[in-house]
Amino acid sequence: MTSSTDPSLGHDARTYYNSPQQQGLDQRNESKILYMRNFNNWIKSLSINEYLQRLRNEQPDRSNKIHVFDMGCGKGGDQLKWQVGRVNFVTFVDLAENSVEICKQRYYERQKKCNYNADFFPLDCTKELIRDKLKTTEPCFDLVSTQFVLHYAFEKLKSADQFLRNAAEFLRVGGYFIGTTVNSCELVERCRNSPNQKISNDVFSVTFDPSIDLSKTSNESIPLFGAKYHFSLDDVVDCPEYLVYFPLLEELAKKHGLKKVERQIFKDYFNNNKDTRDGRFLLSKMNALEYYELPPNNPNYQRGPIIDHTRYTHAANYINDINTQHQDSIRSCRTLSKQEWDMTSLYIMFAFQKIHQVEYDDKNTTEQ
Repeated sequence: MTSSTDPSLGHDARTYYNSPQQQGLDQRNESKILYMRNFNNWIKSLSINEYLQRLRNEQPDRSNKIHVFDMGCGKGGDQLKWQVGRVNFVTFVDLAENSVEICKQRYYERQKKCNYNADFFPLDCTKELIRDKLKTTEPCFDLVSTQFVLHYAFEKLKSADQFLRNAAEFLRVGGYFIGTTVNSCELVERCRNSPNQKISNDVFSVTFDPSIDLSKTSNESIPLFGAKYHFSLDDVVDCPEYLVYFPLLEELAKKHGLKKVERQIFKDYFNNNKDTRDGRFLLSKMNALEYYELPPNNPNYQRGPIIDHTRYTHAANYINDINTQHQDSIRSCRTLSKQEWDMTSLYIMFAFQKIHQVEYDDKNTTEQ
């Protein structure tokens, strides 16, 4: 890959998430992606629970003092996760001022139920420093969570580096930086093998910027930074994003005292955790998979809403395979539509641990 910058994004993300139509997303019809959104929330919930538990196991003296940095908090969609996780304090930050206000309102509306205190700051973590907002000069975060945000930071080296500094500078040694972002390798390969560098179905579409040439089999033509593509998700998200080349993320993270702990695509994370006690419980509680039943033998019989069975051929094949082995034992299963599964393959979850402190003098950095 080559190094490049592209200043065209600018404040697109801030402008988009501050726009008036964003205020009504909760009321939009999300039928096509309802279960996928729940599934993504399941991924987030399980990984958050996992790393909160790791913190408690590894640092029992901080079990009841966990301070979370919700980095790119949006409207506060993870507030319940912090409540369930029994954390002590959450610092909520987002670049969209309107989102931070809504996040704050939601917190105060349910404050009696919340078992943690909170601060709220509008802040662009690719350009500003969280240290200028905090009341301390010492590391105070135990967990930093950035969910579906990192791909906005990779416009250029400076913005990505600033983002990682914000993630790491006030994270205690032994603490974790976790999140979800784009599966860039999968995205590039699928778009490379598709007409007009575009992949889509009736749920999402991804189109690479014309300045990015994916026709070459080598990735050397793809810039390390500023590799721009346009992502649209069922009218819920419609905003430019940038590739996150994961080996590059690892190298940048090392500079800030962070070491990779894990990286898994959503499909693998699901397969590795769906049968665990917490995994099964949350799949059911969060309604993360859709109930699918084979079409009736009697074509005139229809129970429940009309279903487009062509979206669930994979589920029908699974049921038929089970029945071949166990003599017609089931007629239903829990799943996502094929279109939603295609979308989930484009994301990964990741985790880094803070290994050592880095002293910043805003000219250069030195390890301690």
